[in-house]
Amino acid sequence: MTNELILVLDSNEAARQELCDLILGIGVPEEEILCTGDIEKALEELHKNEVCLVIVEATMPFKEGYSICSLMDINPKAQVVIKAYVEELGPIYTAAVKVHGILEKPVREKNLKFFINKSIQISTICRNLDSILEKMKFRNLGCEDFCPNTLIK
Repeated sequence: MTNELILVLDSNEAARQELCDLILGIGVPEEEILCTGDIEKALEELHKNEVCLVIVEATMPFKEGYSICSLMDINPKAQVVIKAYVEELGPIYTAAVKVHGILEKPVREKNLKFFINKSIQISTICRNLDSILEKMKFRNLGCEDFCPNTLIK
């Protein structure tokens, strides 16, 4: 696919494996999928890898998925999606933490593809912007190099 990593965090091993199998079935290579039930391992992976999408189960035994999302700022480019049944959703929580979407259970392939494609597009845009900014810094360029002199005071 694209070398974009997808992180699945779910404490339920069977549900986690089912989602990872669904992601594989969509065509994402196995080496681009990180599946874990361990919050600390997930945060470590976010810290050391370029992850474009994080799918977090809403109901985890020790920490609820919403509170886990607030820890995801380690990798600000990653899109964070909560996996939940409609009745588990808390609009106050989703507004208060870094959640980019809700993946409704039971997970449908169409919805999963949407989030994967969206996160890859956003990751690509961020990478391109980073590259442009790096070139500007390297060349010591600023806004004045791109704007007509009449607009700059």
